[in-house]
Amino acid sequence: MKNTLIITIISTVLLLISTLIPVKINNSNEATDVSFWFPLKFISQDITVVEYEYPIKTHILSKKDNPTKINIIHLIFSLIFYYIFTYSAYLFLNKYKRNS
Repeated sequence: MKNTLIITIISTVLLLISTLIPVKINNSNEATDVSFWFPLKFISQDITVVEYEYPIKTHILSKKDNPTKINIIHLIFSLIFYYIFTYSAYLFLNKYKRNS
């Protein structure tokens, strides 16, 4: 039970960290739907509220107040992805530790 809680916490933290990866925007057409994600696009922002000189790199925590949308289904599937990834890494390391 303790391991499951730790794996769930690590998975959630990894998912949140994935939203901090900067996104490069080359023109104003791309600025209407900037997605922050990995592996699925679950957060999108419209950054055309403020004038920028393109290309720019932005991230979810930019100082501007941009309209934000969250796709709950993609968020759940991304969390499941990170949970499976973290649990697989845990099993691999546990097996490796026993064989050493």
